[in-house]
Amino acid sequence: MLKTLMPKPPAARKEPRRIEQLGRVRVDDYAWLKDENWQAVMRDPSALRPDIRAHLEAENAYLRAVLADTEDLQDELFAEMKGRIKEDDSSVPAPDGPFDYYARYAVGAQHPVYARRLRRDGAGEEVLLDVDALAKGHAYFQVAAAGHSDDHALFAWAEDAQGSEYYAIKVRDLSTGEVLEGPVETSTGDFAFSPDSEWLFWTFRDENGRPSKIYRRPARGGSDELVYAEPDEGFFLSVGVTSSRAFIVVSCGNQETSEVLLIPSGTPTHAPRVVEPRTPGLRYDLDHWGDRFVIRTNAGDAVDFKLCFADQADPSRASWRDWIGHQAGRFIVGGHAWLDWYARVERVDANNRLVITRKADLSEHVVDFNEDPR
Repeated sequence: MLKTLMPKPPAARKEPRRIEQLGRVRVDDYAWLKDENWQAVMRDPSALRPDIRAHLEAENAYLRAVLADTEDLQDELFAEMKGRIKEDDSSVPAPDGPFDYYARYAVGAQHPVYARRLRRDGAGEEVLLDVDALAKGHAYFQVAAAGHSDDHALFAWAEDAQGSEYYAIKVRDLSTGEVLEGPVETSTGDFAFSPDSEWLFWTFRDENGRPSKIYRRPARGGSDELVYAEPDEGFFLSVGVTSSRAFIVVSCGNQETSEVLLIPSGTPTHAPRVVEPRTPGLRYDLDHWGDRFVIRTNAGDAVDFKLCFADQADPSRASWRDWIGHQAGRFIVGGHAWLDWYARVERVDANNRLVITRKADLSEHVVDFNEDPR
């Protein structure tokens, strides 16, 4: 019997490099595998140094050779896993104005279709973005975020066509179907339309991959204006809008400290105002609910977080009043405000549950997500 010879794995050459960090010295034999020009490679993979590319291609070839006799099994396992998933799935329609907005998947598709229907009769689907169609011809393609303007005239999405995590934000005029000129080119994929539909706020990704700046531009294209630049290299930024659509929110933070800045939607070009200045160890986020803010925070040793009410005129910490006090073992994951209701997600005994609060009298009821113990 002939014995199948296994291919020989590629051996990366050793180039000892002395590295000193935080007062310690280490030697890395394989530091050469990180291209010194990695920022350019992230934007253009073809710029990867030839010797690094050659080694990676050799490793991929070795992988294919070693696993060649498992290809049928791989196909079988993939088919079984895929068979457990509802392929023609769709999201729950989100009503907004005259439309229901939703995302759906066609059988065999790898990416969703974003669409809307008129709410009055549910007829006449309008496709806003067919991501599977956009992805054709690309070895990699992802849409990180997508959403419409409040006047229902524009639809924007953030796409990455090479796996670099540098996203281009594009905007489509829904009356013509045309994609507007001048997309955002250097984003984290995070963006928000201002509630007056006049502006697009977006998060800039710097050369080190950090979300470090928030910009604003006219929603239909134009020059970018700096809204906020984060000076702390350890802080990351994001931008959004409160549930009430009354405020544009700039969130700053690291793993232990956070800070929120607000811009009233009625004056979207005004400078953002800090809610509560950052204090090491203090974490908080917020939403706007009618005539007040709801603050989720760990203030006062609330390790598992608590919810507070805050004044709309001055939501700083001085106005925070406990609403749902801290309870050890009940982790408050987050919440969302509607006109007459507030929903929060809690995690108790490793299980999530949804708690619904009526605004009129703050009465509550719980929606449990109990798992079958069998």
